[in-house]
Amino acid sequence: MQPVVTWYDVLDVMPGASTEEIQGKYEARASLLRPEFIAGASSAVLTAVSRAQQLLDSARRVLGDPATRARYDAATGIRRSGGGLAQPELPVRARVGTG
Repeated sequence: MQPVVTWYDVLDVMPGASTEEIQGKYEARASLLRPEFIAGASSAVLTAVSRAQQLLDSARRVLGDPATRARYDAATGIRRSGGGLAQPELPVRARVGTG
């Protein structure tokens, strides 16, 4: 099974992180991608930096908005209704092996 990388991993925050903590981590990581750090870099590096910025922006967009974050957590199984960490539930048929 391949490891799963979440938006929490991209920003290096825990699922219970505050909006301020998420923004702070985003800013810290984005600051490493400033144009003056990559001036004169090869096209491969510029492509990688552009992709990294897109990932950071997506992570902030999802986790920075409470409603979007709640939907993301529910869809990925990161949070259960009680607020704790959880694995996604398998369909009943898959659990009992009648599948």
